[in-house]
Amino acid sequence: MQRSITKLCIFENVLPPALVEKAYEVLQAQRIPAGTLYLPIEHLTCEGRLLTELSRCVAGPTAAVLATYCTSLYQCATGVFGQQLDGLEIWTNYSVECDHNVWLHVDNDEIHRKETGELRYPLFGSVLHLGPVSGMRGGETFFCLSDESKFDNIIFKTLPWSLVSTVAMDTGTMVPFRAGRTILFDGRLPHCVAPFAFEDEHKPRLTLLVNGWLSRIKLA
Repeated sequence: MQRSITKLCIFENVLPPALVEKAYEVLQAQRIPAGTLYLPIEHLTCEGRLLTELSRCVAGPTAAVLATYCTSLYQCATGVFGQQLDGLEIWTNYSVECDHNVWLHVDNDEIHRKETGELRYPLFGSVLHLGPVSGMRGGETFFCLSDESKFDNIIFKTLPWSLVSTVAMDTGTMVPFRAGRTILFDGRLPHCVAPFAFEDEHKPRLTLLVNGWLSRIKLA
């Protein structure tokens, strides 16, 4: 049976434009691998403590940007999902080239999945488009808005976009890439990045990803 999963919200300027530009700069210099940075939610209640905690993992300018964004994102997410979190998982996605294959997936506790085969989802996922501001065609984020058995054969696999879009487009939506845009979504939603091409090869596609978890996850 098809079950609709409709919690997907788009916010502009969760991070102020000047800080989006700054984040695009500093997070190219210091990328954050997936599964390496987890911020306990109690640190968001004290700015000094928050900066101290983040500075253990990243350089000062990066810590300042992350502190501002995570605080604002948490306020947005509380208004949408309304549950008390344990913490935020934070990483970046840096791309300088793209082919016609995509990775349709569901955000999950990857270590738990590898150890047990079970999918453990975050309460919510989020994507902040940092840049480039211009010079890129495509690169939308595609979301499947329902869970159906037909996705079982295409999820967690590298497959041609033409195949994935044929199977899933009728129950999905495309969110265009725009610097400064935050996509906040139900953590169960399958999604992927659509193919893209650069007009300027020196400007990477860069996003900041933050997932909200109800209980602690293991780090790599």
